[in-house]
Amino acid sequence: MSPSPDEFILAPEDGDIELFGPPVSAMQSNLVVNETTKTITGTLKFITGVFVAVSDGSIPGDGHFIALKFSGAAFDNATSIKVGITNSVSPELVEVIDNPYRNCAFKISNKDYQDFKVEVTVDGVTTSKTYSLSGLVIEDPFSGIL
Repeated sequence: MSPSPDEFILAPEDGDIELFGPPVSAMQSNLVVNETTKTITGTLKFITGVFVAVSDGSIPGDGHFIALKFSGAAFDNATSIKVGITNSVSPELVEVIDNPYRNCAFKISNKDYQDFKVEVTVDGVTTSKTYSLSGLVIEDPFSGIL
């Protein structure tokens, strides 16, 4: 029997991994994904010089970014894995089934309005999970923590 689509693990990406330029440790600290409460907490740091992926390549960008990785039996057997930030400039979910690193990074512009969403399809059954970002601490680029 195939695993249920909800058998997946979402976690902070490792701090020494580089995504779009800087290491993840420059983007975030003390990030925790709580599966019970569907919340993501920790601190997002303001960074500059990030190369943001767009449809025709990448562009430089500044701001607060979250880097996550995914694993689990559902991901191993999924026919589709989509992730994204709700209520953003590009609210569509991005297909990541072919991402060999099983990670993602997204710019967060409003932690109280945006959520992180994962949609997994296994054996024709699609399950989605939405994680609140409102518990994140956003570092002010000029004076520290907001």
